[in-house]
Order: sequence, then structure tokens, then C-alpha cells
Amino acid sequence: MADYLIAANNTDNKIRRYSGFSATVDSSFSAATNLGVTWDGTDVIWTVTGGSIKKGTGFSSTLKDSFAFSYAYALAWDGTNLLHVVSSSKVTKLTGFSATVSSSVSIGTSLRGVEWDGTNLLTLDSTGTKYRKSTGFSATIADSFTVTTNTPKDIAWDGTNLISTQDGGTKKYRKHSGFTSTISDSFTYTSAEADGIKWVSGTVASTFIPKIVMF
Repeated sequence: MADYLIAANNTDNKIRRYSGFSATVDSSFSAATNLGVTWDGTDVIWTVTGGSIKKGTGFSSTLKDSFAFSYAYALAWDGTNLLHVVSSSKVTKLTGFSATVSSSVSIGTSLRGVEWDGTNLLTLDSTGTKYRKSTGFSATIADSFTVTTNTPKDIAWDGTNLISTQDGGTKKYRKHSGFTSTISDSFTYTSAEADGIKWVSGTVASTFIPKIVMF
């Protein structure tokens, strides 16, 4: 079983898979991305310019499902439902992988990133670079901190620690100690711009075509 960091890049329209928390790119594919990316436990999900959300087969551009929806900046998966940032101050919960809105939360003033830690909603607000932890899926703030970075983009959760990405010349992925401002590890990426990121625990399947041997 392997762990990966997946990252969407809307400059070169690539989604990359990094081996663990390292600069080693294990795999990638081309997709018209629009900043948001997540993983539902089996398949990669990303936003598309023009107002749609797509699901690939495993970690690939082979389309399994899609639906039309308004612009989504960042995406997350709570184990059952898709979460996404739909405005500078609102996170929406959809019913499964569908366009049906089940609930929403108003929080922050300039939302960029969203994640689910298994229990609570995590958000990144680029105004003042504010990281917030809500109680469940709500606007009630249980914890928060501020980090001075250049152009924060998105956040991920590895089961224990927060991971953040930034651009603005530094091009760094940072691992925090738990949900705190303390940085325990980081690496520099070489792609043009890092946008959406998410952590994947366990094996990530890539689509392949089996070779048929005739006897």
C-alpha cells in the first residue's frame, strides 16, 4: 500500500501524482483542470473550466462520470459526499457525486482551499492566509491559525497532518505538524503552478489495457 499526493495544475492542464510526500512524480495525465481536485477512495475527481465536475477511472483521464455545475474552486471528499468551494465565502456539500446540493456553509471572505479531516471541515482563506477547522460541517470554528505565505492555493489532510501549497515564486508543498502553523517538512515542485491538492492513502490505480495472449 502506497501513499500519494495528487495535484492539479491549470497552467499546463496536468494532474500529477507524487510518491508520498516527495518531489518524485509517479504518474500524470492531461486534463482540462480548473483548480480543484480530490479523490473519492477509488477515482480522481476534478473541476473543468466551463462549469462541470469530472470523475476519472482510477488515476486517469478515462471518464467514468461527470455533471454540470457552477464554478468550483476547490474540492474535497468526506467519504460519501463531494464538498466544494463555490464562492469566496461558501462551501457546498453535494449528495454523493451529483449536482444535488444537500447543505452549505458560509465561512471566511476569500476561500481558496477545502478539506475534510474525517470529522471536521478544514478551510483556507487567502485573506490573511487563515486556516480554519470547523466543528463538523458547520461555520462554528473549533481552531484556526495564520501563516504568512505567498498566494496560498489549497490544503490536504494526510490523516495526521495538514498539507498546504503555495505559489508566488516559492513553489512549495508544506507539511504542518498536525493542524498548526509549525512546518515539519516541505519540498519544491517544478511544475508551472500548483493549484488543487489532496492526499491519498493506499494504492491509487492507474487505468491500463491488458495484453491478450493467444494460444
